[in-house]
Amino acid sequence: MKPPPSLWVPVKGKVQVLLPYVPNKPLFGLNWLRASLGSRVRVGRGERGTGALVLGRNHTDELRAALVAGFPGRAITVIRDVAMQTICAPACQQADPKNALLCECSCGGINHGGTAGWTLRGEYAINTQYKRVVMYVTS
Repeated sequence: MKPPPSLWVPVKGKVQVLLPYVPNKPLFGLNWLRASLGSRVRVGRGERGTGALVLGRNHTDELRAALVAGFPGRAITVIRDVAMQTICAPACQQADPKNALLCECSCGGINHGGTAGWTLRGEYAINTQYKRVVMYVTS
């Protein structure tokens, strides 16, 4: 069974797409992308050995729609990396650690009395966590 077409949208950088291999048509993926998105879209190759094609982030929605239309009846794997930030105010950082359970800040009391290794941006402490979400889109 051929793997489904896949689309990866990282937090930063270009979008990567994997398309099924078609024997005797080594440029199928590249030609299909250009036919689907237009010849003015710049498509590059991903890291060596991955087989991925890369393109600018501004084509993400258009690419997802083209994949769904171009591969009817097949689930398209969409991988989306997201960044989630928690911000802690100075009032929390300077509070008594004994009152941490009463914290109303988004840190939930972790930073009561300090910053617990978070990144300081001005007077606010920021913690960024990354999460990968995998979705399957069908037509």
